[in-house]
Amino acid sequence: MDSCDICVNIIHLRNDRGAVEVALYNSRDTFLGDSSKVFRTAEGRSKAGMSKVFFRRVPFGTYAIAVFHDENLNMKMDKGMFGIPKEGYGFSNDATGFMGAPDFDQAKFVCDRDSIPVTIKMRY
Repeated sequence: MDSCDICVNIIHLRNDRGAVEVALYNSRDTFLGDSSKVFRTAEGRSKAGMSKVFFRRVPFGTYAIAVFHDENLNMKMDKGMFGIPKEGYGFSNDATGFMGAPDFDQAKFVCDRDSIPVTIKMRY
């Protein structure tokens, strides 16, 4: 089976606190849905406003990535009034949604060679 390694470079982290939680999705149906249906997860640490995580031996296919900066290590995205995130977040392709999260098609990318770099800019 053909597979690739995905190197996720997370930039513009506002501090070195907490952890960066990264979710790799392989389906439009599971994207940003039930967390038990995420294809793979990884965790990174912030250093000098950046973090890097790897997903190794990912089968060739179409994927999307969602990231959040869990500054207080409570394993959830903290939200304020009207559901506005209090912690940083980002998506592959720097996808953004209108009045909410982007959809899978906006964030998707193809994993079809040995190594794929993905850079995600955090938003706060």
